[in-house]
Amino acid sequence: EGDADALHDMRVAIRRARSALQSFEGEKTAPELFVAPHLRREMNAQRKKLGQLGDALGAVRDCDVLGDYLEEYAQKQLPAPQSDDSGLGEFYRHCQ
Repeated sequence: EGDADALHDMRVAIRRARSALQSFEGEKTAPELFVAPHLRREMNAQRKKLGQLGDALGAVRDCDVLGDYLEEYAQKQLPAPQSDDSGLGEFYRHCQ
């Protein structure tokens, strides 16, 4: 619903979860006594999925930031309001 703070919080949570998984996964050279190979593979797979989600949310965040910038730029720098069919309007809709 366009809540930039919630998006930011989700990205932070994903980074923390990936970091925790990597810590639990341990070094590849660690003895199997600490983490069974099948668990290590599962944590690695989940970490990769979280990475993909983080990348997607990063793109959404980039569009949010760019949309805010375009709106502020248009209000401050352009002499007259832009119509919705202008290049700037079309680009803004693309970001939305």
